[in-house]
Amino acid sequence: MDFEKLSKPRDYLPPSSVGQLTALSGTWQENSRIVLASRPADGRKLLGTAQPVGPKASGSWVVDFLTLQDKTSVAVVRGWLSPQKRFPSATGFARLTGVVQPAEDAPSEDALRANPLITTKLLLSKSRTNIRDGFIVETGVSGTLKQVVPSRQSFTSNGLRTLNVFYTFNWIFFAFLLLLIWIRVVREEVSSAH
Repeated sequence: MDFEKLSKPRDYLPPSSVGQLTALSGTWQENSRIVLASRPADGRKLLGTAQPVGPKASGSWVVDFLTLQDKTSVAVVRGWLSPQKRFPSATGFARLTGVVQPAEDAPSEDALRANPLITTKLLLSKSRTNIRDGFIVETGVSGTLKQVVPSRQSFTSNGLRTLNVFYTFNWIFFAFLLLLIWIRVVREEVSSAH
């Protein structure tokens, strides 16, 4: 699916976009790479319910920024790099496919155990343009990189929130109360007109 349909500029990433395979193209921002150390190639191992990651399994996620046609940028996890290897900087025009992921501090049932997290604030501090919410995990990586398995296959919410249910019934109660007051006022007007 086209990335423009999954993520709008200056808007939050819709939960329905998480885990979707997308195609996008743009120009790599030079000298804006983020290397996130002590991360496994399988991002699911960062979830709170997963087994802890051993030191031998940890390498780095390589994150570069792709500037899109509308001059906004999206962070792209290019792949996983073992500690002893190097990967050249991203330059020029690129077409790629990847899986859409939410910012790692987004509310979810399973918190991610990583430091630092890929947050919109972190991405804004490193990008030279306005950034799209969330990021892309690139598929079909090559060279010295290994493909990263996305942490979240789909969005999981924190479930039904009791406070939201209370507010909903609160507004229904107030609407009913206003209806009763309005009926009483109308009845009094009708009876005083006779």
